[in-house]
Amino acid sequence: MAINPSSRSIQPAGIALAQGGKLDEAIACFQRALELNPKFTEVHNELGMALFKQRKLKEAILHFREAVALNPRFAQAYYNLGRALAATGAAAEAAVQWRKGSREKKKKKEKEKKKKKKKKKKKKKKKKKKKKKKKKKKKESDPQFAEAAAALGGLGR
Repeated sequence: MAINPSSRSIQPAGIALAQGGKLDEAIACFQRALELNPKFTEVHNELGMALFKQRKLKEAILHFREAVALNPRFAQAYYNLGRALAATGAAAEAAVQWRKGSREKKKKKEKEKKKKKKKKKKKKKKKKKKKKKKKKKKKESDPQFAEAAAALGGLGR
């Protein structure tokens, strides 16, 4: 039985090869992953980086552009695109891409901050509810309260 790898299973191998300096093999992995899933933005970015390291700037730029076209919120791809453009001498366009990347990174941080704040608020609310429930249970189990409630005809329950 033949094993048919997915694009997601190939990407880590490509990253490991690139980190190990085996750029040709990494590029082959990334290209295979893109054959399986041409819209895999992270792989376009990784392939662009491997090509950038080999000074194949035009090809790298194409993949960085594809990554930001597929995911306009991919801050790292904007940064990498800017680096590649700067290396070709297109400093003005590089600056534009870096600004876009910086904006997207800032948006992401703000979104994460909001999410964290919301989670904290939810946790606090849950804790307060638990405390209230515990207090109510304690009241009901207090013998003096039970006695007083019984004397009043069970009003406390």
